[in-house]
Amino acid sequence: MHKDNISRYTKCECSAHLLEVRGSKPVFGREFEEDIEICIWDNDISNRGLWSRLKYAWEIIWNGTLYADWLLLKPASARQLIKDIEEVVDFTKISRENK
Repeated sequence: MHKDNISRYTKCECSAHLLEVRGSKPVFGREFEEDIEICIWDNDISNRGLWSRLKYAWEIIWNGTLYADWLLLKPASARQLIKDIEEVVDFTKISRENK
């Protein structure tokens, strides 16, 4: 990890995906200097057939990416996402406690 970047990973409960949250310190001249990146990685290729593995490898070679999807958020949107996740977690916790 570069000293001006930070990444954190969370593995999906199904073990097939990985969520990466990535940020970097502002650098003069960068177009997205304060943006937060969220990458959804397709993590598990062990259960794929040969044709799927070849297509997956081709995607990596051709596009140079391993992620299934990608979001770019401004800091304010990232903070709102954190609040939204906390609200959903609290709601599910309350729902489980009321059973």
